[in-house]
Amino acid sequence: MVLIGDTVRRTRAEFPARVLRLLEARGYRYAPRHLGVDSLGRDVLSFVPGCTTDHPSQRDSGAYGMGGRMLRELHDLTSDSPLASDGECVIHGDPGPFNTIFQDGRPVAFIDGRGRGGGCRAEAEC
Repeated sequence: MVLIGDTVRRTRAEFPARVLRLLEARGYRYAPRHLGVDSLGRDVLSFVPGCTTDHPSQRDSGAYGMGGRMLRELHDLTSDSPLASDGECVIHGDPGPFNTIFQDGRPVAFIDGRGRGGGCRAEAEC
């Protein structure tokens, strides 16, 4: 993964790219945008400013509730999508603090959705 200007380039992965395009089309604000594929065959994503956190003291007291609402919205927006496959919706797969971008202690985006796939929202929101 490499940062170039205001974009992130990473190894091509078709399924996460399709999910990001769907989420953008449905107005989801909490994920980077898939901008295409560069001349080296890498996915080009928008850069989301902020940082991940490694300790609860770095997170706002409302961060966990906001993260849950972000997940629920992801699940609601993908529940009728063929991308959910045999699942109820598309789940992130690993939405922990190392895959969440924070600004001022509040979550603003989920990143690294390579674990995304069809799944059960009840398991993903616990």
